[in-house]
Amino acid sequence: MPQATGLQAVVEHCAPYWAGEYAVAHRYFTSGRRTQQSETRWLELQMFKEWTGSGVYGDRSVTVTGVVQKGLDALRKIEAGGAVEQLGSISELLQFGLDEFNHFRMLYELYRRVAPERQVAIADMGGLPEARRLVEMRYQYREQEPLGDVIVDLTEGGGLGMYFGISHAFEELGVGGKEDELVLAFARATVRDETEHMSHRFRNAAGLDLTAEQWTRVERGLLSLFTQKLRERNQQFGDVFTQPELDEKAADLDAGRRYVERNLSFLSAHLQAA
Repeated sequence: MPQATGLQAVVEHCAPYWAGEYAVAHRYFTSGRRTQQSETRWLELQMFKEWTGSGVYGDRSVTVTGVVQKGLDALRKIEAGGAVEQLGSISELLQFGLDEFNHFRMLYELYRRVAPERQVAIADMGGLPEARRLVEMRYQYREQEPLGDVIVDLTEGGGLGMYFGISHAFEELGVGGKEDELVLAFARATVRDETEHMSHRFRNAAGLDLTAEQWTRVERGLLSLFTQKLRERNQQFGDVFTQPELDEKAADLDAGRRYVERNLSFLSAHLQAA
């Protein structure tokens, strides 16, 4: 099976969920109903996701510190006179960890302005039920599905939907103050970094020689995870849509195509190269 065919099916059927995440963030930030409580809720979950990866970074023990530590351990081996293969991969790993930490840093600065007296452990920031369910699903895929690593890796960033939703919301409404400036800066920085991360994931997937049956399993797993991820995103922003409305968005292939054309044109290169 041509790898492009498998990737094209993945993009076409997952894109409505990416557009759904866009719609959730866009509705929240244009609603005029942002409160300290709602800001605290979305910020805490997002910081948890940036720090722990919510199952994207690796096994259950890995956080952003572990990602950076793995890279540093390889560099110390070189420093001590040892040999390390694929140094480019180590560089990519360190850059990935630093990108995620930078996203956390930007959110933390905003968080300290929104809730200056609040003290919560990072592990407790991911307590929303839909978020916990997504994390567990990702770990189960990694641990039980032979293609689990491929499936989970391709869920990173949610097709950038949240970040484009934030950016376009502020483009329409304008920036209202320092807090808005920080939110917009976070969204734009994440779009920049996650575009490269997403490109890397799709390049890797395009290089796999998967059969038609394997691509079907990948797609099935992605749809399961993106269904849960959209529910998580909706809960993160205070359930701005009802479940029937989310289901409708998840089925809207035309909206998905429009979202990809507007925001993810870089994916076409990976589809052509596959």
